[in-house]
Amino acid sequence: MVLLGGLQTLTGPIVGAAVFTWLQDTVARQTDYWQALLGFAILLLVIAFPQGIVGFIRDRFGDETHAKDNAEKAATPASQRTAIKEGL
Repeated sequence: MVLLGGLQTLTGPIVGAAVFTWLQDTVARQTDYWQALLGFAILLLVIAFPQGIVGFIRDRFGDETHAKDNAEKAATPASQRTAIKEGL
């Protein structure tokens, strides 16, 4: 449920549990093979959203400063970030 909802977020496991429960209830009503279909659906969701559902929503619709900070961090070489942290 944490992987489905999103790591490193407070709301990720809550969203993951809600989606998992809804998906389980919906799929179980449709077929006798609900466990296989549920596993396949969760696998697809985890592959489609590597940061979880909450991480995807935060990156897609989140605040611009968070996305800008991540882009700047990715563009800065690791050795330079270390030097900045150490005050060199």
